[in-house]
Amino acid sequence: MLNWTFHTWIGTIFTFAFGFFLIGRRLRNKIKWLNSLFTKLESWFNSVFSDKRKKIFIIILILVSAGIFIRCYICESNKTLFEKNYMNLVYFHLFFRYFIRTFPMIVAGAMLGGIIEKYFGYGKRKLPSSMLGAGFVASVIPICSCSVIPIAHSLLLTKKMPLRTVITFLIVAPVLNPYVIFLGTSIIGWKYTFFRIVSIFLLGMTTGILMEKFIGIKEQGPLGIKYYSCQGCSKFKKEIHNNPNPSALLSTYNILSELLVYVIIGIAIGSAVAKYLPPKVVGNYLSSNTLGLFLATIVGIPLFICSGEEILILKPLLHFGLPLGHAITFTIAGNGICFASIPILLPCFGKKATIFILSSFFIGSFLIGLLINILL
Repeated sequence: MLNWTFHTWIGTIFTFAFGFFLIGRRLRNKIKWLNSLFTKLESWFNSVFSDKRKKIFIIILILVSAGIFIRCYICESNKTLFEKNYMNLVYFHLFFRYFIRTFPMIVAGAMLGGIIEKYFGYGKRKLPSSMLGAGFVASVIPICSCSVIPIAHSLLLTKKMPLRTVITFLIVAPVLNPYVIFLGTSIIGWKYTFFRIVSIFLLGMTTGILMEKFIGIKEQGPLGIKYYSCQGCSKFKKEIHNNPNPSALLSTYNILSELLVYVIIGIAIGSAVAKYLPPKVVGNYLSSNTLGLFLATIVGIPLFICSGEEILILKPLLHFGLPLGHAITFTIAGNGICFASIPILLPCFGKKATIFILSSFFIGSFLIGLLINILL
């Protein structure tokens, strides 16, 4: 306890405060004083936070998140970022660090989702309707598997993009961005980058087409075109879309307020995975056989991998004979989705779609790695 840092103490306070909030929400209807406390807090909150104050709050939150992002992602060197041993950190310390690193990305995703609702809603500006177009847009936006979910959900609710296009965007965005393309090419080589790009586009487009076929439904879109939507999608933002001209800041606030609980749950789970199953440790146990390929798939999905971290992990392994298919499988599974993003997927896309997307990452990344190994 005497060796605890400032981050550890703050993380402890955050953990217990969030835990009380989450447990209290579940038990409020069974405990009278707890229900009274939450009712008073909600009444106070609604009276204090007018629409104008919500906008001001979001502006401040965006600025603070931008400052945190600069501090955590740009000012830290790659060596400091990628060589930390998470297993030596107290869980509460790791929870705080995970929260600080994840929350700016969530805010960015909610902000982009709010902008989409404001400027690209039904009957407004045109969005790319093709899977290749959506994949290209996704590949130039530096976002993670958590922040892409509210953006994809907002794209779907505009009713201007087919389901297959939205799913392609959802799957491609966390795996590709200009930074990892440059880093992968310079450190590992063009062949790794080529297969990374082709593989994730193939997985995204295939998943989108299959989701349309098995869980998609057709709805009337603009100009009389029939568009697919997701049958299992949540309707938690229905009230926002009843407003023909919503504020981008208010939409951002609504998205964040609806997803906050799921973000906290994801961070709590992700912190435990990062502590007891860090990617560097997993990388040490990857082998060149089929079992190693399966391990790259099954442990890559729950991990929280920072953009480009897997490249530094895979470089020495590839040098010592790890097949390229294993590397691509670990890249897709590790970047495309993680335990922290799964609780956010559920309210945005529903149980059926979440299971489908998870299955796609698990089965698809394994088959892609196996095919690459056979071809090479």
